[in-house]
This record gives sequence, C-alpha cells and structure tokens, in this order.
Amino acid sequence: RSSADLPPSPPPTAAATPAALRPIALPQDDAPHADATTEWWYYSGHLDAEDGSRYAFHYVVFLLTAPGQFQATVAHAAVTDFASGTYLTGQRGRIGSIAPSAEGFAFDMDGWRMAGYAGRDLLVTGAGGYALVLTTAPTRPPALHKGNGVVGYAQSTVSYYYSRTRMDVTGSLTAQGREKRVRGSAW
Repeated sequence: RSSADLPPSPPPTAAATPAALRPIALPQDDAPHADATTEWWYYSGHLDAEDGSRYAFHYVVFLLTAPGQFQATVAHAAVTDFASGTYLTGQRGRIGSIAPSAEGFAFDMDGWRMAGYAGRDLLVTGAGGYALVLTTAPTRPPALHKGNGVVGYAQSTVSYYYSRTRMDVTGSLTAQGREKRVRGSAW
C-alpha cells in the first residue's frame, strides 16, 4: 500500500543490487521518507451496509517531492454503489510541506484525511453524494513485493513496495444524506 522511490542508483555493482539495500522496517516505513521523490498510500475494498446494500471504494494519496523546491499531495477517491450501478470519483490536492511524523502518516486535503500507523488507519473521503469515514485493522502481516520489498526499474532506480493484503474495515458511508454503518475488507 506504500511505495517510496529512491534516488537513482549507480551503475549495477554489488553495492547497488537490491540485496544490498536496507530492508524495509515496518511499521516505521509507513511514514513518508525525506529522500523519496514519489510515495503513495492506497486502499481498495468492499463494504456491506447494515441495510444489506453493498459498495466498493478506492482511496489513494500520492506525495510528490522535488527536494528543495516543493511538495505536493494529490488524492483520488472512487465509490461504487452496486444497487444503483453508480460509480463516482473525486480528486483533491494541495501544495505545501507535510509535517514530519515520528510514527505513520497524516494527510489532510480540505477535509479528506488519511492517517495511520501499522495498518490501523483512518480514511475520510468521498465522491459525488457519497462520504466515507472508515478505520482499518490488519488481519495479516504485510506482504513484501518479491519477498524483500524491492522493485527494480529502468535507469537503475528502485522502489520499496509492500501491501497489507487483508484489513478489516468499519465505519460509516453517507449516501444521499443518509448515513449507514458499514463493515468490510480492504487491501
């Protein structure tokens, strides 16, 4: 659910191989990294409301940093209402630095919020006439991509990548002004 781009690596040598990079340290690496140019936190999930209605959601925050120049946060949300066949999206963003955190992450874009640590996260977002206020709790340990969490790209760059593949979700969904209690799962 999070990834951090690292600065370009030198030409391939023993020191530049993925095995030579520091391992992911969780939950500390949930937090933004000062040396990363691009990071993201995302959630996709399914929700069941107490009235039997079903929904799906997606919520992502991108943190883009040009060291010494600017920092931007961009968020995208989507909600699917299966009963009505409605699929709505929304976006928000802001320019400005994110306050460093000793633990986890905390983003606020005009009321859309995403904050958390160790998979116990708060998601506040919406799209169209839908609003979500959700909390997550992990039910499995994080999965490291390719076993060590290191993904290699062209031009000798690498990213760290891991996922929390199963999280319980509880909270509320407001649809057309009516709030419903919801439960579900996300990854």
